[in-house]
Amino acid sequence: MSDQGLLTRRRAIAMIGAAAAGALLWPRKAETAIDTRFKFAQGTVFEDQSGDGRRSPGDRGLAGIMVSNGTDIVTTDEDGRWSLRVRNGDSLFVITPPQWTSATRHRAAFSYLYQPDGTPAALQLRSPSLNPTGELPASIDFPLMRQPQPRCFEALLFADTQAADAKELGYVREVLLSATAQTDAAFAINHGDVMADDLTLFPEYLRILRETGMAWHHCPGNHDMNLDAINPRYAFEAWKRFIGPTNYAFQYAGATFILLNNVDYFGCGAATAGGRAYRGRIGNNQLQFVANVLRNVSPEALVVVSMHIPLASFDDPDSASDSTVDRGAFLELLSNRPHTVSFSGHSHTTEHHYFGPREGFCRDVPHHHHVLTAACGSWWSGPRCARRSDRRQSGWNAERVPCSVGRRKLLHDALRSVRRGDGPGGAHSHARRGRAGTA
Repeated sequence: MSDQGLLTRRRAIAMIGAAAAGALLWPRKAETAIDTRFKFAQGTVFEDQSGDGRRSPGDRGLAGIMVSNGTDIVTTDEDGRWSLRVRNGDSLFVITPPQWTSATRHRAAFSYLYQPDGTPAALQLRSPSLNPTGELPASIDFPLMRQPQPRCFEALLFADTQAADAKELGYVREVLLSATAQTDAAFAINHGDVMADDLTLFPEYLRILRETGMAWHHCPGNHDMNLDAINPRYAFEAWKRFIGPTNYAFQYAGATFILLNNVDYFGCGAATAGGRAYRGRIGNNQLQFVANVLRNVSPEALVVVSMHIPLASFDDPDSASDSTVDRGAFLELLSNRPHTVSFSGHSHTTEHHYFGPREGFCRDVPHHHHVLTAACGSWWSGPRCARRSDRRQSGWNAERVPCSVGRRKLLHDALRSVRRGDGPGGAHSHARRGRAGTA
């Protein structure tokens, strides 16, 4: 398929919001009120000695563990107990501490979704949605298992795997299996646009992840949304069903990883002047979440933040759909910390940004924001042996966290990329690169 053909296909969906409001009268009748009433959930965090995900006699409660609803954070008491307010649609999750893992023998059990009635039927979503979760159980218990974690470790970073159909998902499988076979990385993070709008592919994608044998973390992208949701409140129903919370955090060794959803959808039928019905925005609730995480983390610890839409874009600096409108508030939260770095995807370019006082990061050493290479290149176009177009190669990144973050935040000179083909635009490029189409 030609680049122009791909552009037409991607733009056709991205520009749904460009239709006139009068042509979309039927969905307007499907809007539902947002339930802002809070209930209180409670439970325990315990050491799962058997690894079966269930609390057995002798499994002790763990004190001082962070539990969150995506905004607020509490820590467990001496018996591992916690209590936290929760609203319809919230995910409750444990922030896995260093030297522990939430992965039991059977599944990762770090979160619980509270959406008692599921996705409102009145929305008439054609994309995958949520079944009712029922009322809150008497106790929501999170199992943790001990996991030795070296101070020096490697993490694989992906963005924009963006499979549009089963064939392209096969390409994703090739890349992921190849990447994970070449490394002893502790885990991987996919920075969104996991899919290219066909959310029915999520189950097969998860099967591929299990095949890699590696722990995976995710933050959502604009192509991972329920695009037919009129109410933006329900834009990530499929994501919550198949992947999990849209924002969360975890700790590994001496580092804290925060994953955010900065895709702010306006809803089906809405549009910006550029034809895309979303913007890059973290929002007050997630900014509060970041602040709350940081209050519970040592000032000298390394903090790594992942999101989909870049904090800023070389390609189109004035586009609200290609940068994050509240990046100043986000950078201000990180300003009192000497060891921070952030990553994103979205633009199918590789960019390195260094933010200082003018952007809100008030330290002598600027904050490094890395826009990652797109795993799909130009949406898996080009010769089969290359999986790319002439404009944008596919690839992935491996970041090594050093034993002492006091010397360096991340060893970017150790950054590796798997390159497909021999065209221009490799993953180490610091220069501005043209974007092949609309992300």
